Amino acid sequence: MTSFNDHPAQQPPRPRHRSLFFPVMLIAVGGYALAQRYGWVTLSLGDLVANVWPLLLIGAGLNMIFGRLSPAIGAFLALLLIGSITTFQLSGLGFAAHEVVLQPFSAPLAAVESASLELDGSASNVVLQPLPANAGLLIDGSFTSDRATLDQSITIDDNAAQIKLDSQGQGWFNIGRGTSDWTIQLAPKIPLDLDLDLSAVMANLYLTDLNVTHARIDLSAGDGSILLPSASAIDKTATIEIDASAASLTIIIPLDTEARITTTSSASSVDVPSRFKANGNVFTSSGWDSAEGRLDIIIDASAASITIE
Repeated sequence: MTSFNDHPAQQPPRPRHRSLFFPVMLIAVGGYALAQRYGWVTLSLGDLVANVWPLLLIGAGLNMIFGRLSPAIGAFLALLLIGSITTFQLSGLGFAAHEVVLQPFSAPLAAVESASLELDGSASNVVLQPLPANAGLLIDGSFTSDRATLDQSITIDDNAAQIKLDSQGQGWFNIGRGTSDWTIQLAPKIPLDLDLDLSAVMANLYLTDLNVTHARIDLSAGDGSILLPSASAIDKTATIEIDASAASLTIIIPLDTEARITTTSSASSVDVPSRFKANGNVFTSSGWDSAEGRLDIIIDASAASITIE
């Protein structure tokens, strides 16, 4: 007869601990983003990640192997990784530099009577502004980058121009710091339809003298300023749709331009001047109803800070 004592004692399961690797890394990333916001560091978070993402993969892999043995091990690995990245950056080490290439583009105005522009300016600095009135051009500008090439398409059909600007070869996992800049100038009197995708950018849009009929501006994870068209530049009502996510944005409405602002926000701050009368989430200037050249501004903000001037 087998007794209870004949069975070997069962070993208690080895305790599994929650690693502190990712909490420490999140605190470090948040601290760096805050330091960047206040100008204490000059290298952007995106550029930093582009430089050191192999180290991040190594740290995450080591954490998967050793991190759950003890919370202290995960924290140690995170601090070791942070120290390695800091040393890497301060030492001035870097991956092979890429040649910065200026890639111009332009098109004559000719008989163009209206135009649309689609721009994917992701991960770039973007400046958009009007051309001189006597330039005789529909568009003129350049794309400057050390890792991407210009992808452009300009077609004209029945005096209507369609412009598409994009870049190829620029992605999140390119090694090394990337630099890309768009400078775009457009004819001032031609009716324009703008579709701007601006993700992870610094954007400065000077639309004051442009005859914008409709604009869709998608700004996410970036900073920017938009100087909107003046009443003398637009015909009837120009619709401006702005979708801002995790962004900081300043919108300037010329004092001579009547406007209606409709806001939808989630975890965001939208500051509207007192010259606009509020009715729920709709803010209207005093001369909106009778104005011919006016702006209908629709803002959808998520985790964004927007100041309207």
